[in-house]
Amino acid sequence: MSTKHQDNLKQRCDCLLTVLLGKDQVDTWWNSSHSGMYGAKPIDVFAKDPERVYNHLMNRIGNP
Repeated sequence: MSTKHQDNLKQRCDCLLTVLLGKDQVDTWWNSSHSGMYGAKPIDVFAKDPERVYNHLMNRIGNP
């Protein structure tokens, strides 16, 4: 995956998180353990599989 594509997905994820949680909670979400990521921090999962995090957030938008 290209860096440009990964950067684009990160921006999209940040936008989705802002809608779901509010701007002040975005950094906290990225750096906290998350049950939807099997207890891993989303930032660590994103480093290995950005589309997994993006798809997770898209599913949350569809099923809040």
